[in-house]
Amino acid sequence: EAWPLIFYDRGSSDWTLSQGLFRRAGLLPNVVLEVETIEACKRMIERKLGLGFLPQISVIHELREGKLVAIEIVNAETLRRNLDVIHPRRRPLTRDAQAFLHILRTAAANAVPLQKNKKPKKR
Repeated sequence: EAWPLIFYDRGSSDWTLSQGLFRRAGLLPNVVLEVETIEACKRMIERKLGLGFLPQISVIHELREGKLVAIEIVNAETLRRNLDVIHPRRRPLTRDAQAFLHILRTAAANAVPLQKNKKPKKR
């Protein structure tokens, strides 16, 4: 039986990446819920309604607090994304923008490593 999955923001790059992963693997995901936001997806997962694919940076606090657990997906292609910060070429960054970039760099450097749980426990 396929695990129940919760997806967010149909059409987003995350949705497109994960759906492509299933398609290339010849799998049909068992989608039980589609929600609008990452926050809604996290809450549904916390309520044990299914599993989800979420950006690691969006669940750092929940992972550290033990509310959510990251599951290693074995024998699958790696999903990687690059995010770029862009700004007008001829306008220097404001102090606030520089502070925001510092926060982003710090968050990326402190990303929570995956816990090596191979399979989720049955509900």
